[in-house]
Parts: sequence; C-alpha cells; structure tokens
Amino acid sequence: MDTSERAAQIRALFDDGGEAVLREAGLPGGWEQALSELSRPLPGSADALQMLSGMREQWAATNRLRPAIAATRGLLRLRIASSGHDHPDTYVELGALGALAQRAGRVAEGGDMLVRAWEGIRRTAGGRDMRLAVVSSNVGLHYVRTGNLEEAERALEVSYRIRKDLAPASVGHVAAQLGEVRLARGSTGEAVDLLGEALEVYRVTFGAEHPRTDNRAQALGALLVNLGRYAEAAAVLRSVAARSDQAPADRRAAVDFDYGVAMYHSGGSEEGLRRIEAAVRATRAMSSEDGTPDRALASRVTVYAGLQLERRRAQEAEGLLQEAVEAERRLHGEDSVQIAERYANLGTFLAKCGRIDEALGFLDVSASLMRSLLGDGDRRTRSVVIKQVSLLLARAKQARERSDQALEGMALTRAFQLAEPVLGYTDARTREIRARLERLGLST
Repeated sequence: MDTSERAAQIRALFDDGGEAVLREAGLPGGWEQALSELSRPLPGSADALQMLSGMREQWAATNRLRPAIAATRGLLRLRIASSGHDHPDTYVELGALGALAQRAGRVAEGGDMLVRAWEGIRRTAGGRDMRLAVVSSNVGLHYVRTGNLEEAERALEVSYRIRKDLAPASVGHVAAQLGEVRLARGSTGEAVDLLGEALEVYRVTFGAEHPRTDNRAQALGALLVNLGRYAEAAAVLRSVAARSDQAPADRRAAVDFDYGVAMYHSGGSEEGLRRIEAAVRATRAMSSEDGTPDRALASRVTVYAGLQLERRRAQEAEGLLQEAVEAERRLHGEDSVQIAERYANLGTFLAKCGRIDEALGFLDVSASLMRSLLGDGDRRTRSVVIKQVSLLLARAKQARERSDQALEGMALTRAFQLAEPVLGYTDARTREIRARLERLGLST
C-alpha cells in the first residue's frame, strides 16, 4: 500500500477528510506529506485507525506534541462516534490526551482527563485488559507528579500485574516506575527487586549495551550503593562504567562516583578512590557560569570526606565538609533543609574529632533549622537532637567524674531542653536526664 492509498484511508475516517485534525496539528501539506515525513514506516497490515494511532505514537516519541495532541483529539472523536463516551477504547484515548496535555504544560487539565479515564476504564474493562494497563501507567505517573505516592503505587501496581500476565516484554518501564515509587515510600527491598526486574527486561528488549539499559543499570547501582550493598552495586555498574567515557560529562561523573564507592568498599579501594576523586573533580567543573555548583556536588564531597576521615586525613575531610556547606548555601540559601543536613554532617565530624563545643554549635544551628522547617516529629530533626543529647550526656558524665556539679547541671539542663519537646517527656533519654537532674537537686 503506497502513501496515497494510506492517506485516502485516513481521510475516509472523517466527514471532513481529517482537515480539522491537519489544521490543529499544523500540517498544511496534507496526509500524504505527514505520512512521508514519519521517522519509520507504519505496519503494512495496519488499518486506518491503527495508522493514525501509529502516527500519533511517533509524533509523541519525538516530542512533536502539537500533531500528537491533534491526532489524539481526532481519535477520541472517532471512538465516541463509534462506541460512545462510556467505553474502554474511548477512555484509552481520553487518557492518552491527558498524558499529552500534561507533557505540553497543561498539568491540571491533563490530570483531570487522566483521572476520569482511569475511573471509567476500571468500570468498563475487565481486570485483565491491556487497555486498563495503559491508562493505569499514565495515571500513575500523574500521581507521581502531584506527589500522591499512595495512589501512584496503586495505579502502577494494576498496570504491572496486567503486563506481567499478558505482555511480560512490556513490563520493564512500569516495573522501574513502581520500584521508584516504592523506594520513595520506604519499601526498599521491593524497590530493589523491581528495579532489578526492569533491568533484566531492558537487557532482553534493547540489548545489554543500549543506553536505556545503561540508565536502568545506573539507577539500580546507585540504589545498591546507598543501601551499602557494594559488591552487588559493583557488579551492576561494571559494564556501564566501561562505556562511561562515551557519555556526557554529568552522566560519566555519576557513574564514576557510584562505581568508585562500590569498588572502594568491596575490595578495590585504590581504583575506587581514583574514580571517586575524578568524579568529584568533574562535578566541581560542572558549575554554571555564575559559579552555582552542580546539585550533586554537596552529597559527593560529603561521601568523599567520610572516606578521607577513614584514611585519617581529618584536615582534608573538614575542608570537604565546609565545601558541601557552601555548595548548599549557594544552591538553597542559608535557611534550608539541605544546609541543615550539611551542618549536621559537619557537627558529627567535629564530634568524632573530639571538638565537642564546635560540634554542638553546628548541631544547634542544624536542629533549629530542622525544627522550624520540618517540625519536631520529622526523623531528621530527631536524629540531630539525639546527637546533641548524646554529646551533652557524655559531657555531663565527664563533669560528674571530675566532681564538677555546676558543669554537669548545665549540660543536663541543656540536654533536657532539647530532648523534651522533640523526643518526648516519656522517652528513655529524657527520663534519664530528669533522673540525673533530680539527683543534683535541679528541677525540670
């Protein structure tokens, strides 16, 4: 079937020959020209609806959103005319239109269409239906964008189960999305399994050296590094790192850093350290023209500082932690959660070095920021306060051993002032502080 025959079939779908779709799509050359400019030929056996749908998919894949949206509107009108508003095929097109609208920046409008499509197709399609899987994937991503991770997980789970059963070759991207949502919700073990499954599907579908496969390997490797599963991470990242010299600078730095950390902790310490150092240098070089640091710089130099401290290079470690503080200050400002976390890192380091007064100073600033920005119940706030209280209890113990009741009382009073509002009046640490203050004859 030649281009003119295909164009005639598409025109026959519409009362106006599809002219409204062409105008909305910005395609003045007609269906013949639109077909001839496709990046790959349509299947020879495709009927007119399949051809129009295939054109839409190619336009969407190359980010030509205007013709993709116009074609989807046309397909939606055709579905309504043939099957009515309340039919799975209609809801599939409504969901596709919603997803494209969101990509075009109409987030609220697109989200409304996606939610209506999902509610409709769950009502009208069976539980084992690929149309339901498609809409569930799209609405799951919508919920990820809006921060509703509970609903995102529910929708992606539906898509994952259907694809796993009916079309296992298509499960890779949904397994990856569901894994990342579960990771964000704290289900780390399930996340690792899903990201590993996604990687295996990508290897089969695209090949072991395809960029998409490398992306999946990099995501899984980074997670394994964060979990301290270094040998597994090194095995996953090894082939990606071997090809990283062909990648853009930011991707090469990310792969080198994660692979370096994995190697350092799993037996290849010197080569791992060289990769980490190279990644840190590359990340520094990725600062913008106005000097704004790359977003990964603070976390990478913080990890590097920890390795330097392990190697008894405290001065270098302190300099790196100060660099992390400055990077967060440039990126997020002085009053931010990010800089509060870096102050906590610096305070913890100084405590390890025995510089308790300086450590408490940085931890005080960190805790104050976290209490105002995150609240007393946040785990990060509690973690910093626990560090402060532990240092103050150790100081009180030393004062007691020197029979310095004044210093002991001051340390315990300050510890109680920190512990009671954040850890709670009945927390074991708070109770211990109260008991020790009472023994000194001091009230709380």
